[in-house]
Amino acid sequence: MSSSPVTTLSSPDPLVVVHHWDTDGVASALILREERGEEPLFFPPSPGRYNLTASQREELSSLSPREILLADMNLSQEEYLFLQRTARGNFTAYDHHGGYGAPEGIRLINPLVSGGEPEDSLSTTAVLRRHFSRFEDLLYWLGIWGDTGFKTPEGSERSVALDRFLAKEGRARSEFLRLVALLDLPYRTGRREMVLQLMERVRAIDLWELPGEEFLLRLEDEIEEALRKAEASALQEGPFQAVFFSGKPLISSQLCRTLYARNPDRLSLVVHDRGEDLQFYLRTRKGPFAELIGKAKGMGLSAGGKGDVIGAVLKLEEVKGFITLWENLFLKPLGIELPWELKRRIPYL
Repeated sequence: MSSSPVTTLSSPDPLVVVHHWDTDGVASALILREERGEEPLFFPPSPGRYNLTASQREELSSLSPREILLADMNLSQEEYLFLQRTARGNFTAYDHHGGYGAPEGIRLINPLVSGGEPEDSLSTTAVLRRHFSRFEDLLYWLGIWGDTGFKTPEGSERSVALDRFLAKEGRARSEFLRLVALLDLPYRTGRREMVLQLMERVRAIDLWELPGEEFLLRLEDEIEEALRKAEASALQEGPFQAVFFSGKPLISSQLCRTLYARNPDRLSLVVHDRGEDLQFYLRTRKGPFAELIGKAKGMGLSAGGKGDVIGAVLKLEEVKGFITLWENLFLKPLGIELPWELKRRIPYL
């Protein structure tokens, strides 16, 4: 994937792609770059956050973008309206998360919201492939596997389709899986500058060359050490399997997926105390996720997810209200009580 910009990054009225910081978000941003045939300014939020900070809003407004494209982010109603105003009406959102809708007048491309099939919303790259009538290329599969690979059984139709694609590409599955993991590494550091560095590198090189990037190899060692320490603290209480940890690395999502893969019949819970906020992840086979996400967002909380997962980044003063909401709206209908041994470990209650 080489760079052939039509609009330079110094343009006084750039095309801006605001995108999630994980593999699906990165791959989706690159699809939009290809579809527009010009070089956008990539603008991810801070890793671990599902919205833009006040300073990032100011920075985005100062760019005077002629158009904003949003990829793989489930925002609040107010945030959609902010992006619409900032882009002077030239705003489109592409997403695959459920449990919400956009304000009237916002162009949102999301099959789950418009009554489409769940299979069309496995990732935002899947949404973009369908919307732009693209082939199932590397970017499509990176997004799909980044979001669903951990729960896709070998031998399943989706797994076999991936193998067919890789055979045509002359690539081994191990090469592909490493690429998926490397694209996730920068955000896992918790440092936005690492995500921005990644986006600058993928402008200029073929994605298959990423395993040779030294800065990613350094990040890999950093994250692997953090994962080892956090996984060692996993515990089981009642129907839960849980990890509680603190520190800067953003590994909650990966930890939650690891727990779920070990035993999908349990509720996989990860609570990450980052000092300035608390990150909450819950994954299980089924539950009223859409209701919980919708209610949390209606309360002005930073939360998102799909049919089997919710992630929330909570200000310290929001923790008690969210946990109470989770207990009443999610756990009680399932006949589950939050064990005291787990509840006492949640900070700021």
